[in-house]
Formats: sequence, C-alpha cells, structure tokens
Amino acid sequence: MQSPAEELADVLPVAVERMSNLEGIIIEGNSAIEFLKPDIVIFIFKKDSEGFKKSGLAVLDMADIILFDEKPSVKLPEKAENFRINLASISGAEEFLKHLDGLINEKQNRRRDQEKSC
Repeated sequence: MQSPAEELADVLPVAVERMSNLEGIIIEGNSAIEFLKPDIVIFIFKKDSEGFKKSGLAVLDMADIILFDEKPSVKLPEKAENFRINLASISGAEEFLKHLDGLINEKQNRRRDQEKSC
C-alpha cells in the first residue's frame, strides 16, 4: 500500500485491520512506522548514509535492530543491537536472525502476559 503521509491516519488502520489475522506484518517506510509504532523496528543502512530525511532519523531512534555494511556516520541509538552484514549476499545474517527470533519471542510472551492479566 502506498499513501501520501497526510492520508496515513485514514488508510493504515484499514490496511492493518485487513491483515489482523496474520502473525506478523512487515512495514516499510518511515511515515508508516512512525504512525503505527510497531513492536519491532529494523533499520537498514545503505552504503551511503548521508542525506538522511528527518523522518529517517526519527525511525532510527525507534530501531531495535540496525543492519549495515559499513558503520554509519550518524550516532546510533544505544538500545539497538547493531549487526554488520553484507546486505548484497546476506552473509553474516545468522547472528541477526537468532537475535530477531529472540526479540519476536520476547514480544509475543509480553503480549500474552498482558492479555492474561486483563
């Protein structure tokens, strides 16, 4: 789904509701991520991290995981786990995938615990 930023409040809830039967949804795009505040945010740096959009920096601060080929020149948030992987061939991705699996399990367990306490 694509939408101008000013229409996100109208279209994103509809899109998420249509996919609510799924275990997970992958969202791409700074504006959508800022609006939805997903459980897990993965930020991927291209080789050239110059010329960031303001919305890109906001999403970077929300990141749980940061993937990059070359260490970015911008300050990375301390809470995020950083993984250097070859994004072209995905070499070095095993450690990242293990961490992501653990993070997903942690978020699912927290959500189950919250549902039980309600």
